[in-house]
Amino acid sequence: MAEARTAAPQDQPSTSQPVEPVLYTDQHTVFVKGLGFDVHEEDLRRLFSKLGVKSIRMGKDKFTGALRGFAYVDFDTDEAVQKASEQDGTVVNGRRLFIAKSAPPSGSGRG
Repeated sequence: MAEARTAAPQDQPSTSQPVEPVLYTDQHTVFVKGLGFDVHEEDLRRLFSKLGVKSIRMGKDKFTGALRGFAYVDFDTDEAVQKASEQDGTVVNGRRLFIAKSAPPSGSGRG
């Protein structure tokens, strides 16, 4: 069973009510690294357009918001994850991407 991770919703206006964190299991997710800082969510949606992208989480610096060169792309099926992984080595904006099924770290995290 895949370990679940949570992420706080980003870029949402402040409200007085608490916001429920989003739960990600990474069950149907690929990890993409090697992204140039000029690659955005739209570029990844275009790359995986025939595979049914469910959501994309771009890695960002928590203080500056600057892109960090990696992303998690969520799909609906294992088949889509397999086909996305087969695009490993694809060049986007002059950079070769590493694309593989997401393997979240096991354990309780940092200690």
